Amino acid sequence: MNRRRRRSFDELCKNVVTCTNPMGLKCEHRLCKTCCRSKCYREDLDCPGHKIRIKSRRDKAKALTLAEQQQQQQQQSSENGNGAQPTEPHEQDVAVPEMTDKAEALS
Repeated sequence: MNRRRRRSFDELCKNVVTCTNPMGLKCEHRLCKTCCRSKCYREDLDCPGHKIRIKSRRDKAKALTLAEQQQQQQQQSSENGNGAQPTEPHEQDVAVPEMTDKAEALS
């Protein structure tokens, strides 16, 4: 009466280091969960098979910090100039690539 599903763990983790854990059946990287998690952290990747979303969460955090910085700059410019826009329209556009470079350097 033992009707539990039997999973076959024929394949082991494909990590270069000798890992004896079974490979995840849906893993894109063909690794076990612990090796896949460390690979995703090191290489900034996602693994839908193990539900590891490192890359997408980091991208979301970068976008949020950039949006907050832009909002802060707009508030400061409106307070300093009594609501007046900057004289050069591309002044704000120049700040965005600089912030993205800084955010990429930090990660």
